[in-house]
This record gives sequence, C-alpha cells and structure tokens, in this order.
Amino acid sequence: MTMMTTESAVHDREKMVQFIENPSWPYWLVLEGDWGGQIYLTVPWSQVGPKARIEQLLEELDKKAWDCNRGEGASFRLYSPEAALAQFVSEGNELDELTEIEFRSGVPGGMGGGELHDHLWTHGEFDSPAWIVKIREYLDIQNGS
Repeated sequence: MTMMTTESAVHDREKMVQFIENPSWPYWLVLEGDWGGQIYLTVPWSQVGPKARIEQLLEELDKKAWDCNRGEGASFRLYSPEAALAQFVSEGNELDELTEIEFRSGVPGGMGGGELHDHLWTHGEFDSPAWIVKIREYLDIQNGS
C-alpha cells in the first residue's frame, strides 16, 4: 500500500473519510469473487463496525469459494443504488420502472448477483450459522443485523 503525504492527498483523504462516515445516499459493502462472478455478501455500510477486518474476511471467503483463483479477482466495494441510477441516467439511458426496481433490489453479478436488504445478506454458499457468526465477527456487526 502506498501512502500519499502531500497536503492535497491528505485533504482528499479527509473528504473521503467524511463521505464514508456521512454519505448522502445509503451504501452497502459488497464482497465479491471471481471478478464479480459471485457476490459473497452485501451489508449496509452503516452496520459495519469500526473494528471490521474486511480484507481478511474477503480472503477467507475467496479461499473457500474460488481457491483456484489464488486471490485473483476478489474485491470489495461500496455500492449505492441511487449513485448507480444517477450514473445510468447521466450516460443518456432512459429510466423505466423495471430498471429502477432492478437497481434498487440488488447488486449485479454472476451466480444470481447479490440482494440488498437492511441487514446482512450472504450468498447461499456462506449462509450456514457458522459462516454467519464468522462474517459478523469479521465485520464487527452488532445488534442482530
């Protein structure tokens, strides 16, 4: 990891931290493998705790699901249906009711994509009680979400 030390980079980092702590739209954390071919989980960003170990969790999930890829193609990101819709429209696409429902209900991806709920959602491969406990611990999720 490269650390930027210029004043503008520090300012940009401060703006990014402020955005992440106070987003204007709701965001979900998305963990995926196989270059987006499998969405491992989605969870509202607001439920991810301050001691979350996102990269370590991603490594565990990816090792189970796609060990053959040796970590290649695994990623995590923040996803907002509102931001995705805004980009879709800004690219000159027409928005109809069905398209809006598709954007708001899930994250596109292989193997069925990922669902967006007000709680943790996991792909069927990771929905056992043992995996749910492990995922909740890694993400520092509190209060039964």
